[in-house]
This record gives sequence, C-alpha cells and structure tokens, in this order.
Amino acid sequence: MKKVSTSLLNIILFLGMLFLVVGFLFFVGFSGGSLNLAKSVAFILFLVAGFAFLYSFLVFSNKPFFLFVGLMFTLWGIFGTLMGTGIVPFSLKEWWPLFLLFSGIALFCSGKVKNKKIVIAYDFPALFLIVMSAIFLFFSFGLIDVSFSMVAVVLGPLLLICAGVFLVIIFLYRKQINSIIDNDFVDEDFDENAENIVGEDL
Repeated sequence: MKKVSTSLLNIILFLGMLFLVVGFLFFVGFSGGSLNLAKSVAFILFLVAGFAFLYSFLVFSNKPFFLFVGLMFTLWGIFGTLMGTGIVPFSLKEWWPLFLLFSGIALFCSGKVKNKKIVIAYDFPALFLIVMSAIFLFFSFGLIDVSFSMVAVVLGPLLLICAGVFLVIIFLYRKQINSIIDNDFVDEDFDENAENIVGEDL
C-alpha cells in the first residue's frame, strides 16, 4: 500500500475541518431559526478561530495551549451561534456562565492530553471554573432570590483564600519535586565521581 504524504494528510484534515464548519453553519441556517448576523458574527469568528487552533495543534504543535484555546473557542462558537439563531432559548444574559463551563472543559481536556493523570495545575482550575459556572447559572436565571452582590461580598474573600491555598500547594509540590530531582542528579554525579576515583586508584 502506497504511503500517503504528510502534506496530503494535512490537506485532508483541513478540508475535513472546513466541511465541519460550513456544514454546521448550513445546518444552523436551515434549521428554522433566523441567523442574526449582528449577534452571531463574533461567535462565528470564535468558531473559525477555534478550528484554526485545533488544526495547528494537530499539525504543527502538540502543545496543550493550542488544544485549550481551540476547544474553548470552538465550544463558544457553536453554542453562541445556536443561541444567536434562537435554536437555544434565552439570551447571553442568562447563558453567559456556560462560557466558563466550556473554558473549564477545555482546560481539563488539555491537562489530560499533556499528562494522562490528575494534574493539579490543570484539573483544579478546570474544576473551579465548572463549579463557578454552575453557581453563576443559578443567579443568571434568577433561581436564587439573594442578590449577586451580597453573595460576592461573602464569596470574594473565600475565593481569595482558596486561591492562596492553591498557590501555596503548587509551590510546595513543585519545590518537593525539584528537591527530589536535584538529589537524584547529585547522587548520580557522586556515583560517577566515585567510580572515576576508584578506577584511577586501580
């Protein structure tokens, strides 16, 4: 079987992602909802930018940053476009916390691509965004009678405390890893020097 060139595979990937974007926009246009360009143009740009970052991640670089931005922009673009057509009821005023949720999902997936295990630098912020999104949804839909400003006065200091604890944990965790790595290097250097001295004596 003849081997397919890398450039041809990249073209196939580009066409596949292009068809996904165009097909989604046609689906939205013919789904019965009226596409309001004034409300949807920004989200369409997010969608295109998201696919561009995902393409860059798959072809040029496997850095988690490209996956994070690509997934986040893509999810923003898809949901925002559906919201702009009226397929998704309500407006951005009610749904804005979901964009925090999409950011948390993208961050979580990016962490799993880099390390297929629990990574505190990715999973904790992702979980934080998801939880905050769920909390803000209750306020944006008016399911909680208490004013958001009153809750912010209470939650604000608590969030700062949690953020401080998180940063201290990261510092201690990284410092412990660095000390272990340094000790390993020192031990290896010591072993090599000892072998050289023994060899010279012999």
